Amino acid sequence: MVTDRYRRSHRLLLLLLIAHVVIITLFAWIARFPVAVWDDMLEAWAWGKQFELGYYKHPPLYAWITGIWFKIFPRTDLAFYSLSGLNIGLSLAGVWLLSGLLLDKYARFPAVALLLFAPSHHYMATNFNANTIQLSLWPWAAFFFVRSLQSKGWKDGTWFGVIGGCAMLSKYSSILFLVSCFFAALLHPDRRSYFRSAAPYCAVFACAIFFAPHAWWAWENGLVTVHYALGKGLRPWWQNTYSALNATVVGIMANAASTAVLLVALGRRWPALIGQLGHSWTTHENLWLTVLGAGPLLLTLLLGVVGYIKVTPNYLIPTVYLLPLLACRALGATLTYKHVGNITRWAAAFMLFSLSVAPVIAYASVAFRIEDKTQVSRQVAQLSTSLWKERVAAPLRIATGTEQFSLALSFYSPDSPAEFTHYSLQQAPWITRERIAREGILCACAAKDKVCIEAARVYATERTEHLPLTLQNNFWGLRGPPTDVALIITAPIVNR
Repeated sequence: MVTDRYRRSHRLLLLLLIAHVVIITLFAWIARFPVAVWDDMLEAWAWGKQFELGYYKHPPLYAWITGIWFKIFPRTDLAFYSLSGLNIGLSLAGVWLLSGLLLDKYARFPAVALLLFAPSHHYMATNFNANTIQLSLWPWAAFFFVRSLQSKGWKDGTWFGVIGGCAMLSKYSSILFLVSCFFAALLHPDRRSYFRSAAPYCAVFACAIFFAPHAWWAWENGLVTVHYALGKGLRPWWQNTYSALNATVVGIMANAASTAVLLVALGRRWPALIGQLGHSWTTHENLWLTVLGAGPLLLTLLLGVVGYIKVTPNYLIPTVYLLPLLACRALGATLTYKHVGNITRWAAAFMLFSLSVAPVIAYASVAFRIEDKTQVSRQVAQLSTSLWKERVAAPLRIATGTEQFSLALSFYSPDSPAEFTHYSLQQAPWITRERIAREGILCACAAKDKVCIEAARVYATERTEHLPLTLQNNFWGLRGPPTDVALIITAPIVNR
């Protein structure tokens, strides 16, 4: 009977995870229907279509994934949010496999299901960027890390190193995850035999091999990505401290729903059971796992509190994947089939609720004039391309302008031009002055963005034409704010 119940719960969780991926994809698509996809995603596409070993902000992996994705799927918002949904699904699958190494029976189910209430695996995760790609990488890296601790096998160690290298190829902050893994290994009860095996050294070697090409690129380009990362924290220390404390408060509030669901599921026994958590997390046999799970979160916040880096809530997205598992390990056999059923039903209800409010969010984004430039950036891209084709007998190959418009042009224009990031030849090495002269350039600047308009003058010729535009979003009969755009078209010197 217990086996049948377990199998039934297993099938139900699988259906729940598939439903979550589908619903979160639809939720994001509907909620953001009046506006363009997130700027970070547009940036990933603009970079990913230009295969480089690195980009001025970040290492390249998530941009490569985006570029490959759209070689397979059509360039639409729904396809982009499907990539985000798949990333979330892979994260949950990784946590499920990891829970199988650490938890027994029914404790595995809430370790995954509770994440469905967390913003890190919900709306915030629909923005596919350098932070959210870690959602799918860290759990799988942790899975092979823990399995290598148990098996001492070189294959598990190699897979851990490969995925750890991929994490570093997405954002340097993954070093905090790898540091946590190292200290977790030092605290593991079986650490002596682990470090005598080939597993940790295969992991280091594989990680180094995967990261080496980007490291070479970064060195050859003056460590531009490192300077960008460090530059984010170059402000008074107290501002960084405030940001870290604010991110802590936001993180606690954001995960309150998961906590409340677990407490309600436990019923009247929860005050007594909560006391088990602290004891379980600090015992000799579990301390290593506490370091693995809480290490990246605490290290991120610590670096922010001491004023060294700027921490925002988005930085915390990949750091919470193990927190429900830690709680479930402490509660152990207390979690029963009944608890699993309740949490699963509430998760399903929460998903349906999310989908039902998505149109309200979409309507509110126009009604309250949220993200004004993003509301018209799709129109800017499509109309700009039409105006270009009316004047130039060649496809639009290069576009730039105010950031929201520049990024949108690369994704939403039928010609998908190369994005000339901030008019910078260093930040967009795929653009040269010779190429601009040969292919022409389109600049779409917000009329109030004088810096953008002035920068466009550098590439103006006698064939440059200025076109003022006024665009306005329209959604369900509701009009967004009018946005004035200065369109600057410079035709190729030789029109082909």
